[in-house]
Amino acid sequence: MFGDDVPPIAANAPVAGDAFSYHVDADPYLAPPSPWRDFWGAYVNRAPGRPRLVSALCYLDREWRDEWGAPTRFRDPPTGALVDVLPRPGRLVLLDQDISHTVVAPSARAGPHRPRLSLVLKLVLHPGPWPDDRNPPWTVRIDDGTVSPHRVGSAERTRSKRTRKRQRLRIR
Repeated sequence: MFGDDVPPIAANAPVAGDAFSYHVDADPYLAPPSPWRDFWGAYVNRAPGRPRLVSALCYLDREWRDEWGAPTRFRDPPTGALVDVLPRPGRLVLLDQDISHTVVAPSARAGPHRPRLSLVLKLVLHPGPWPDDRNPPWTVRIDDGTVSPHRVGSAERTRSKRTRKRQRLRIR
């Protein structure tokens, strides 16, 4: 969606003394030209009927003490208010990708060789059905166990509409 600059998975392992700046993981309003932007346009994250961009941040350390610090710090740009979320083993934090945040390095009390380990998965939650009951202009076709992207033609789109209608009728 955002090219090679925004990987779908990121791992963090800050140690005492590291410094990080505030950032957002992604913002659909600022998406560069791409098939994604051609289809969805520029929009504000959380807009009704549009995909919502969410990051899932999981802390991976088996042990983490409060005195070691290293929270994920969230900032509200209009007010400057800060909120810290401390790491806990196995804690999962879900955040909208356009929320300003930073990694805070562990304190010196954690020691120079104790990184705070985390993994971030960048997710796209799609609304359903597609706007104007359309399929997206891309899809993934699985043929003979291989996955290949292809563009959906108008005949396939019509068949797909009928299939979705039949599936909705079966569910009810």
